[in-house]
Amino acid sequence: MSSSKGMTVVQLRAELGKRGAATSGLKSDLAERLDALNSGAVSPQPTAARGGASTAKKSQRPEPDARESFKKRARRGQLFPEPKDKDDAASGAASAGAAVSSAGAAYVPEALHALVGYARRGQGSLEPGEAELFAFVEAECRLPADLEQNHKYGPLSGSTFEGRAIGAFAHGLLGDASLSPTAKASRRAVRKSVLEGDFVAAAAAAAAAVL
Repeated sequence: MSSSKGMTVVQLRAELGKRGAATSGLKSDLAERLDALNSGAVSPQPTAARGGASTAKKSQRPEPDARESFKKRARRGQLFPEPKDKDDAASGAASAGAAVSSAGAAYVPEALHALVGYARRGQGSLEPGEAELFAFVEAECRLPADLEQNHKYGPLSGSTFEGRAIGAFAHGLLGDASLSPTAKASRRAVRKSVLEGDFVAAAAAAAAAVL
């Protein structure tokens, strides 16, 4: 039985791959996933093969029509209800815009990102359901301006901006003050599915909390 202590990202992914478990996410996610498998807390969730998903995976996914409706509403900005307090909404939007503007003006170490395999927002390959889950996290949480720079949110190696945001939410690194009531209520269910590498189930849990 392999312990995650002292293992690198490459070693963690190799060990998870041997067990048929998902190999995406931050190093902390990979380590916790491997430890959970070792302790028997969760069962391996086989990753989907090209051209189709496993039977176990399919059983956890929402019906195709429901998934398509979820995606369409997310694209139209209709996934999440309008906040009751318009002043709070305007203030939040202004803060988010300032953070994005500040981040855009900051130096971006593109060579370092390429070296460690980090993908900035919209540039990485995401797992099924990961984009929908990120849309939920972005809408229901205040993401920190230093999400890409602060080591508190895990190493950049092999990760994506969307994955860092999801991991920060699932592991409680954003703090309750940064979460909406909906995000707080859904975090436990989302975290469980994220640890199992099933982002479709996690997105479905997030959608259920919103509706």
